[in-house]
Amino acid sequence: MIIFGTRTKLLQNSSNAAVGTCNYCNTAGSLYAYKQVKYFHIFWIPIFPYSTEIISVCNHCKKVNYQREIDPQTLATIRSNGMPKTPVGYFSGLILIGLFFGSAAAAGISGSIKTK
Repeated sequence: MIIFGTRTKLLQNSSNAAVGTCNYCNTAGSLYAYKQVKYFHIFWIPIFPYSTEIISVCNHCKKVNYQREIDPQTLATIRSNGMPKTPVGYFSGLILIGLFFGSAAAAGISGSIKTK
């Protein structure tokens, strides 16, 4: 049984419009941008993201370019179109852990007050 691990999620650009021309096959208007979020999970509950990266995919030749392979002009265009932010749900494990320790501290404080 797997209780912890890592997963990857692709977040689609909010505009869902082509961002440029593919450098591999030179097809105009076929390049789409995505944000790739890698996160750590326990029992399929996301704890925290540890890596985010912009990737581009050509709809014609299916070539995938990672952030370090995208030319600076196309990368600036992708960023200006507004990449999605990492959803708060990917921090839900940290929020749950914080709530647990906060309630334990509150219970300890209220218990010490009652004993006085």
